[in-house]
Amino acid sequence: MLYRILMTQKLLFDVLCYLSPALVLAVAIRYFSGKVLTAWFLQLPGTVAHELLHTLVGFFSFAGPVSVSIIPHRYRKGMWALGGATFRNICWYNAALVSLAPMLCLPLCGWLVMWRMSTGTALSFMDLAYWYAAANLLIAAKPSSQDFLLATRSWPLIPLALAGWWFWAV
Repeated sequence: MLYRILMTQKLLFDVLCYLSPALVLAVAIRYFSGKVLTAWFLQLPGTVAHELLHTLVGFFSFAGPVSVSIIPHRYRKGMWALGGATFRNICWYNAALVSLAPMLCLPLCGWLVMWRMSTGTALSFMDLAYWYAAANLLIAAKPSSQDFLLATRSWPLIPLALAGWWFWAV
């Protein structure tokens, strides 16, 4: 039992050590993304993942995806969106699922790191690409302010989730 705990802690430490360049790269990408064209170029893989997750979850939750765009557009004076997805049937039961879908980038990033670490621990030139992909997934996992606003349409799910948790816990 102690061996399993120690190995789990070692694995967690190894994952965090492997992810540290990706975290530094994510901060650098966000810092150098002051211009729209630079942000679009640096964050394109993350934008594709973000909008693709919106679309896939929207399809499977019957939100009816209508269009997806990864072309930057201005939505307020001085504010830009790097992409967007539109749906025809956002309602109370699927709004939170669709709008918070980009948070699924976190397990994807974890899967990428675990897969890379399972192939060996020696660093290679390809690790730069893995760190760039992981950094983009970490950036893309943050839902936008519009996503959080849209998630509030699913407020009836909160009492249902709390009741389910209460019945399961008791």
